[in-house]
Amino acid sequence: MNKMQYIPVFIEAAKAGGKIVREYFGKNISVIEKTTAADLRTKADLESEGAILPILEKAFPEFNIFSEERGHTDKGSEYTIYVDPLDGTNNFFLGIPNFTVLISLLYGKECIAGLIYHPMTDLACYAEKGMGAFANGLQIHVNSENDSGKAAICFTAGYDNSARLVGPMMTALKKELNHKRTLFSWSGAADACLVACGKAEALINDGNEIFDYAANKLIVREAGGKITDPEGKVLTDDTQKTFLMSNGTDLHEKILTAWRTVK
Repeated sequence: MNKMQYIPVFIEAAKAGGKIVREYFGKNISVIEKTTAADLRTKADLESEGAILPILEKAFPEFNIFSEERGHTDKGSEYTIYVDPLDGTNNFFLGIPNFTVLISLLYGKECIAGLIYHPMTDLACYAEKGMGAFANGLQIHVNSENDSGKAAICFTAGYDNSARLVGPMMTALKKELNHKRTLFSWSGAADACLVACGKAEALINDGNEIFDYAANKLIVREAGGKITDPEGKVLTDDTQKTFLMSNGTDLHEKILTAWRTVK
């Protein structure tokens, strides 16, 4: 296998940010509301970003960088690094240890390198295009589960539509698949790792920002998964924010059928 070009730096940067997030976890820190009461920023977000960006800028000085808190630094490059220094701030603030640091590299609209780092477990899931997907150095694959009754299906949505969709989505999935469980964890990246590692069968992503899902798509794709829009068209545009990722079995179409009744 060829040596990964971007991931070693991404891991270094994510662990630098994750160390700060981990140190703040469980402490009483103030929050700032951004777009809604559910869209939060904390000191941990800002300091994590402050640790991550210098590492990326030093390693890739010619690339654009778009970070959730700082915004867009445009170098006129076809390459853009996207950074979410703390994905799952609500969970972090509430004391729920389910949040991640996300870094992805897009060439145009295609993600070519992506990393999801879990600060509380020190688990890094990552991929570069054409090189497979890995978790802490071990190659990972989606599972081949095709039995609806054994399926765990994850769901995540943007702030503007999550409250409206959660109940109807859970009802529709249960009616169509009678599956084992629907997971709504407020951490879509953590859920994507479950799919890529073969622990869950699918993730519906309805909305969110590119920081939250670009790396997820590449990692699941490189783990052997399938990603389509709600109509079943296979996606190659990694900026598209509404999609289903799955293990690629017959469950995929059943989930799409249920989803269409909600949309």
